[in-house]
Amino acid sequence: MKKLIELKSLNIVFYENKFYTISGSNNSGKTTLIRILNASDNLFKAVIPFELRINRDNLLEELNYQKIDKELVDYILKGLKIKGISKRPINSLSKKEIILIQIALALAKRPKALLLDSIDSYLSEDEINKLFKFLKDYQNKYTLAVINTTINLKESLLTDYLYVLHKGEVILEGEPLNVLQNDNILNRIGLEVPFMIDLSVKLRDYELISDIELDQDRMVDILWK
Repeated sequence: MKKLIELKSLNIVFYENKFYTISGSNNSGKTTLIRILNASDNLFKAVIPFELRINRDNLLEELNYQKIDKELVDYILKGLKIKGISKRPINSLSKKEIILIQIALALAKRPKALLLDSIDSYLSEDEINKLFKFLKDYQNKYTLAVINTTINLKESLLTDYLYVLHKGEVILEGEPLNVLQNDNILNRIGLEVPFMIDLSVKLRDYELISDIELDQDRMVDILWK
């Protein structure tokens, strides 16, 4: 697998076509890391959110102006579910809609990496889930590394690999489900472990279950047996 970005000082490696989460409490260094990644080399990257600069009145006109392939445009607009706002003036859009417009513009240029910096400040949990599902589909069609920073550890379960930062250093890393079982460490640095994982760890400690269970209904069935 090809390395895309490597930060030796932090012992962090990002590989192409993988989906990463970088988490940590406020002031842990997440946004600083995004800035370092953005300036780390000459790879074409896109950082969201960014200051929106376009030459036309709306997204569709801008994509046509940039001569983006129509098939790719249709795929992105449909995948992000923004066909309805693609013809609306940019100055009439909400902050959430602007974020989606930014993502569409970035993906249309086929970046090597998409850096998402705490976009859950603008999108709901359901919207994040739908966005990540589309980004994974995009990865299947094109080569793209996605690096998402968030304080919400639940988002990491939708991604391939999790780095947890504390005071500018990586203190935990690995597959999200494995990392999230370190509830004592995560709680100590101010992060909230997803409810079902936290419950599973506690029940497993009491030998009431043997594995981590993410589905609440299945958990009830297991406990009633």
